[in-house]
Amino acid sequence: MTIHEARHLLDPFPTFGLGTIRLFRPGFAQQSLARWKAAGRIIRVASGHYVFPGSVSDETDLFAIANSLYRPSYVSLETALSVHGLIPETIHSVTSVTTRKTRRVDSPVGSFSYRTLGTRLFFGYVRQEGRRHPCMIARPEKAILDFLYLNPSYDRPDALRELRIDPEAFSGLSQRRLDAYCRRFGKGSLEHRLRALEVVMSDAGT
Repeated sequence: MTIHEARHLLDPFPTFGLGTIRLFRPGFAQQSLARWKAAGRIIRVASGHYVFPGSVSDETDLFAIANSLYRPSYVSLETALSVHGLIPETIHSVTSVTTRKTRRVDSPVGSFSYRTLGTRLFFGYVRQEGRRHPCMIARPEKAILDFLYLNPSYDRPDALRELRIDPEAFSGLSQRRLDAYCRRFGKGSLEHRLRALEVVMSDAGT
């Protein structure tokens, strides 16, 4: 297999590895993959995960890579809050949640961090079409709840203000969905943090 054939065959995959290539060329040798890497024809993102140079050009490419590196996972927390216009910061590490162990991956194409959620809390995300590949990302309501659940120190008005959540963007969320998702967590402490955030948002909007 030439590198040009590989680009054509592997384009549907956000990342690829030896196993992916062998779906098309069962006899493909590990040494060929190593030679491509040494020659700069492919970039190693993590163990068993590679991309082609120039294949990552916008945030949706990074989101699809984040989904592919660690499964199951979906983009959430600070990254999703930024994407949905809830916080002003540009997030330099793609943040996700997973049912697996907490993990961080630093690579030439970007940094990816994963926080653990229980299996029953793995909901509230949607498929979003990207430039080249679809990705899974939290709904804005779930991104807020994921963040508050995994960061319990944000339980007071002064701490919640530090998040710099945009009151107008917050007012556009579905209150029904927020409440329904919050009930599914089954944590009174999370509901307390959500209600405190709602008060902060109400005060900021007046």
